[in-house]
Amino acid sequence: ISENASNMNEIATNTNDTMDKFAETMSMFKEDLSSTSATANQSSFALFLSTYKIQHILFKSRAYSAVVNGTVSDELKSDHLHCAFGQWYHGKGKQLFGNNNTFRKIESEHEAFHNLINNSLDCALNGGCMSKNTKKENMIKDFEQAESHSNKLFDLMDELSNDIGQDVN
Repeated sequence: ISENASNMNEIATNTNDTMDKFAETMSMFKEDLSSTSATANQSSFALFLSTYKIQHILFKSRAYSAVVNGTVSDELKSDHLHCAFGQWYHGKGKQLFGNNNTFRKIESEHEAFHNLINNSLDCALNGGCMSKNTKKENMIKDFEQAESHSNKLFDLMDELSNDIGQDVN
């Protein structure tokens, strides 16, 4: 009986050790899963914002090409409230992230970007900006400033993704 009790005690101790190791493994698995989930969320949000970056790059490209080629039309113009990003920003984005400082900084860069591009398009629409040196220089400055605001906008989008992307589902 003593030997059986000793064997049962050893089995119980081994089972207890195994269960402790299993619990530790499950805890590590849970931590790894949480980390992976946060990384996936951040990557997904960064990709989501990247679609808006691409749309802005296309908007710039179309505007630059139209001005250089003399094919500017009113349809090219888009303001910061009515482009796809602007609609998301002032709708769902503001609902979800309106209290975030980085999110709030985005608006001024986004608005300035659109205003500068649209100023250049208006200048070209109203005639001859590319042939008049002063207006041509102003339009080039506007495009350069638009590029600077675009870079800042993209940096802020990246910062927003880094700040809150892990928590976005």
